[in-house]
Amino acid sequence: MYVSSLGGIIAAALNMIRNYQQSKAFGHAVGYTIGLITLPTIFNLILGLGKSAYAGPQD
Repeated sequence: MYVSSLGGIIAAALNMIRNYQQSKAFGHAVGYTIGLITLPTIFNLILGLGKSAYAGPQD
């Protein structure tokens, strides 16, 4: 029971980190990361079809 809950928390944290890295790679800030977390389909479409340019991984 606790292992599956811990796994879900870890997966959610890794997803948030990935979304933050994705928004930084397209030149967006933390607000865009929140959009990617809450409405991923819409914000990914905006990245793909909008004027955002991929700048590569940001350290």
